[in-house]
Amino acid sequence: MANEQKSPIKSEIQDLSDRIGKTLKIDKEVVSGVAKATIPDTTYIDNLPEGITKEVVEQVQTYNTQMGSALALALGSAAIPAMKKNADISSVEVKMPVVGKDYIAVDFTKERQVPSRDENNQPNGTKSKFGNTTVEYGMYGMTSRGQLLAVKTLLTDQAMAAFGNKKAS
Repeated sequence: MANEQKSPIKSEIQDLSDRIGKTLKIDKEVVSGVAKATIPDTTYIDNLPEGITKEVVEQVQTYNTQMGSALALALGSAAIPAMKKNADISSVEVKMPVVGKDYIAVDFTKERQVPSRDENNQPNGTKSKFGNTTVEYGMYGMTSRGQLLAVKTLLTDQAMAAFGNKKAS
């Protein structure tokens, strides 16, 4: 027992992984080297922490969508006059903190080139699009740090052991 190494993965992550893994299926069909994995549509909801319901998650998602839209409208409405006044401004961006280190980011760009299409919907060059808006919801926990970093490192080590030594098949 003295040689037993403690897993870097927290027990709550391992428990969730075990529950998800029981229902995860990897399809036999492989297309261009890629096999799809499937899980039941209810996996996320079925594994919510106690006290958090599907309705609460839906309310938060609705609010985040509304907030992203409102932030985009506010930014674009302020950016257009600023861009008219100052020709050097080609883009305006804002990053709004949400909870913890999550954020909603909006970028409003004066002009960008997009594919142009003919009457048969076939690409035929590019055209200018004015007032391009992108909205992003950033989740701090989904970057390579903390438990996600530990998971990625563990899987990299396991893959190296499984596939890294081509001679050891």
